[in-house]
Amino acid sequence: DSFDSQNGVKPIRLTVGALNMTVQGGDYLRVHFDPRRFCVANSYDWLAQDGTMGSDNKPGVVVERNDKIGYMILNKPRGVPIHARGLTII
Repeated sequence: DSFDSQNGVKPIRLTVGALNMTVQGGDYLRVHFDPRRFCVANSYDWLAQDGTMGSDNKPGVVVERNDKIGYMILNKPRGVPIHARGLTII
């Protein structure tokens, strides 16, 4: 990534090593809502319950969610890649 002249910083790519990093006010964070690389990801509602149809008649993938503790378990759809890089997949 290149230098962002608007806020004066070069964005960093988050890795497993940044697992405990806290986002601070003014930090630069980029989210891809419609990723071009893995178009199949756009075929699912990532906030709807698994086994139900979510928004835009897309199937849901959420098995369990707990916002208080801060976790979400997903039923990963076929064709959507994961890149663990040192994470333990259960």
